[in-house]
Amino acid sequence: MTSPADPGQTLHERAARTSQVLLAAARDAGFWISPDNRVGVDDGAKLIGMSSKGFNKRLAESGVLVYQAGGGRHKRTIRIYDLALWLESLAAPANLAA
Repeated sequence: MTSPADPGQTLHERAARTSQVLLAAARDAGFWISPDNRVGVDDGAKLIGMSSKGFNKRLAESGVLVYQAGGGRHKRTIRIYDLALWLESLAAPANLAA
């Protein structure tokens, strides 16, 4: 992300900031973005630097909501905020103080 995490922020505050960064990155990359800020699952993987296969496996294990309705030629989509929330939930407390 653009700046180190503030250990005084809540998970949802960090996720809100991270979702803004991810949304800007998705726009810069020219990804399809739904009106409610969903992107294709494969594009979500690209946003956080993961392979599609690894990302799909982690999503299946995480319980993050994936929309089957699709959109923009994507079969499955994920809300950018949900992606950010999941990503920020992986931050270990020791990493936040660094």
